[in-house]
Amino acid sequence: MRTLLLLGSALALTACDAGFVDLRPASAIPNTPSPQPDAGTMDGGGPPANPGQDSLVAEGPWQGRADYQATGTASLLMRADGQFELRFSDTFTVSRVPGPVVVLSRRESLSGGIQPGQGDVELGVQAERSGAQSYVVPAGSDDRRYVWIYCKPFGLEVGRARLSE
Repeated sequence: MRTLLLLGSALALTACDAGFVDLRPASAIPNTPSPQPDAGTMDGGGPPANPGQDSLVAEGPWQGRADYQATGTASLLMRADGQFELRFSDTFTVSRVPGPVVVLSRRESLSGGIQPGQGDVELGVQAERSGAQSYVVPAGSDDRRYVWIYCKPFGLEVGRARLSE
């Protein structure tokens, strides 16, 4: 019976598809040769110039809509892991409204409400009325250049930021 258990464990281990990926840079791994630049490229064709750092894609100032106030800056960044993120500056403030959501859109106006068929992407409930905050941007949505604070219960545009490269 003991042999059978060991054999069963051995089979389970050999059938396992698990692996290990070392995410450290090559220079941090002992006994690893440094990569040599490719003769055909200036930078060796390797990782980005600032590995491990976020890069700015676009940004723009907040503006209030109608009788509402919005200030600060919105920024679209590509994180070091390749995921896109929308960030509000620490100077961000917006008027208080019920049910505010953050929307990323291609449209200059959200008249008619949030319309996913028009390319509107609801990023979620607004985290805070003021201060720095961030929202994950779903894959394939990083081409939108209008960010909205939208009062969903009443269908009101509260604030908008136009993102420019």
